[in-house]
Amino acid sequence: MSVRTWMNLVLAVAVCLTESVVADGSERRVLGEHQFQPVRRIPDPFVTTHVRTATGAGVATGFEAPFLDTGGDTLGTLVGDLAFFSLEFEYQQNLLGWGALRLSLSGSGRVGIDEQSVLADGLTSVYGGEFQAKGIVLQRESSQVAILGTVSRKNVYGLDFFGFAQSVVDSGGLTKDNSLVKDADIHRFSAAVAAAHAVTAWLGASGFVEVGSAKAVSDVDENETVFRGGVAGDFDLLPLKAVPLGLALAYDYDSFPEGGADVAKGIHSGTFGVNYTGRRDFHLGIETTVSTLKQTDVESTFAATNFLLNLRYYF
Repeated sequence: MSVRTWMNLVLAVAVCLTESVVADGSERRVLGEHQFQPVRRIPDPFVTTHVRTATGAGVATGFEAPFLDTGGDTLGTLVGDLAFFSLEFEYQQNLLGWGALRLSLSGSGRVGIDEQSVLADGLTSVYGGEFQAKGIVLQRESSQVAILGTVSRKNVYGLDFFGFAQSVVDSGGLTKDNSLVKDADIHRFSAAVAAAHAVTAWLGASGFVEVGSAKAVSDVDENETVFRGGVAGDFDLLPLKAVPLGLALAYDYDSFPEGGADVAKGIHSGTFGVNYTGRRDFHLGIETTVSTLKQTDVESTFAATNFLLNLRYYF
């Protein structure tokens, strides 16, 4: 066999393998005949190769903070609203068809939008990264189950106007110990099980359960057990009406919200998503999430509404 023949054969095999990987990668979020629609807050069991970006913004209402005197007695309560935004970038790489590694980078910020909330919460930013390993443990035509291991580290920086004023009063004037800037690190380690099942070509369901350990912002010397869990369902009009439009509905609970662990513990969230389903190698979706959060320093809850634009490309 000539060198030219060998080269043509190698090229043909390479092209076939490439086409196979691309097709397999784009359809790996398909079970049965149903194409699953990803939901940001619900980890899925799919080992796709993809790039994802997300941009979000929202507002929280009913935030409260106690107003204390120099003796530590509560004089009243500061009530206000918070605005926040977020940016995310994610890359996941499929490994051998049964596993995947994912790296996610994110940044978010929140600020009071009235006098009382600015005084109570100031300006806070949270940024960091998350690394995750995923492996399929059960795979059927219409169902799939995977285990996930996740490690994350986030840095919290903020301007604490009220805390700064209190420290100045307590110390009798400005000293080197008075700090306007507060900072902390958040470490989180967890293991999870995620599953998905295709009911029909137009209806799918997914869910996850996650447990782990995290360091609280208020006390970096102590770890606490954390829990997350949620379910989602998605409805695709494409198989029914040939309309490339999908709807997703999800609920989840997080005992330790990393983006706001310094002010709240325990967040119940409901998400509604509208997605484009016309291509299997591309996802475009808009999610609206409504959450209720239990505050850490007062016996109160406040509500938050977040809007998120998701873009995801599958290789």
